[in-house]
Order: sequence, then structure tokens, then C-alpha cells
Amino acid sequence: FVIQGPFNTISLSNINNLLKFGKVIISCYEDDKLENYFIPPEVKIIKNPFPKNHPFLHPVINAQNGFLQAYTTLNGLNNVDTEFAIKTRGDEFFEDFSFFIEKMKEFPEKYTTVNFCFRKDSYFKFHPSDHLFGSRTELLKKTFEILSSRNIQMTNIPIESKIFLSFLEAKDKIIE
Repeated sequence: FVIQGPFNTISLSNINNLLKFGKVIISCYEDDKLENYFIPPEVKIIKNPFPKNHPFLHPVINAQNGFLQAYTTLNGLNNVDTEFAIKTRGDEFFEDFSFFIEKMKEFPEKYTTVNFCFRKDSYFKFHPSDHLFGSRTELLKKTFEILSSRNIQMTNIPIESKIFLSFLEAKDKIIE
């Protein structure tokens, strides 16, 4: 599991549950105050420097926090040493991953996600949820390398769609 983004006590309260299903990596920021909390020693912590002067942080370019999500997710994924990875946000809590993991392993080349914040094609094309998703680790790394290399500008395309389109590109499925 990669818990991505600013550290949050919501995700902290779920770590022991996540550890029942697999390894856990917290990919947060260097100024997050994790030392004030007990975090099990088997949890790997990646404290990313906040990229203060990065040009992609401009409010127009970092629309929907896309650049920072890509930054912390990729840095977390780069520390995953398992075949599969599941990414969740630091402000989310999920309990039973059994069915999710079963489906992810059954369809290893697919983008496994949940049905909340999932938009119909009539609203936004290619808009699965970015709150929780998983796939093969190497495929997700490639997805976020593609996404991170781009100027994620504010457009009428939501970040969820940009992530999924990058996933398709990582699989050599180009949508024009």
C-alpha cells in the first residue's frame, strides 16, 4: 500500500488494518510531524521535500493538486518491492481489501478501483476514482512517470482522467 499525500491521522488509524493485507509505505512531506505518533516499525516512511519553487506548483498548473499527487505517489511507488501496489490517500480509511485484492490479482493488467468519485462517460470520459486504486507496481510506476513528466495544466480534463489516460499510455493504448 502507498498512502500518499500530507500525513493525516485518518490514515494512521488504518495502518494496522492495512498491514493485515500487505506492506505499507507512507509517502508524505518532510515537514509532516510523524514523530508525534506511533507508527509500526514495518511501515516505510518516505518524507518528500516539498517542491516549493517547482514551476508545476503554479495554481493553474497544479489544478486539483495533480502535480503533488503525482509527486508523492511516484516517490512512494519507487519504494514498493511487491508485484502489486495499491494507492490510497492520506485522508481515507478503508477496511476490507479482500475483494479488491482478489480482483486486482485476477485482472493484473487492469486499473482496479472503487466506485465512488467515479464519473459516467457522459459527464467526463475516462474518469475512474483516484481515491483508491491498484495494479501491477511496474505499470503504476510507468503511469506516474508519464503523468509526472507532463505539465499537468488546468484544462477541462480532471486529474482522475489524466491519471487514467497516463495508465492507458503506460500500456501503449493511446487515446486521441
